[in-house]
Amino acid sequence: MDAVTDPLDLRGMQCPLVVLKIRRAMTAVPPGGALVALADDPMALVDVPVMCHHMRFALREAHQNSGLIRFRIEKPPGWTKPKDRGPMK
Repeated sequence: MDAVTDPLDLRGMQCPLVVLKIRRAMTAVPPGGALVALADDPMALVDVPVMCHHMRFALREAHQNSGLIRFRIEKPPGWTKPKDRGPMK
């Protein structure tokens, strides 16, 4: 899978802004591609996986080290936008 060269730096932002910025950035990721995002809001460890589930993205990594959280989110090949995104409308 191809990853975005520069990580999306969301340090200092609080959820739900972290989730909204990741979701918007994923619109530019082609199916089969990936996005790496950095955040420091502990709630992102809860909110980002929920968003990935509802949007049918593959959360390949959610690793926290010294307060910095690194997410690797893939848009699966053949991905289509879900009709019902649950609470993430």
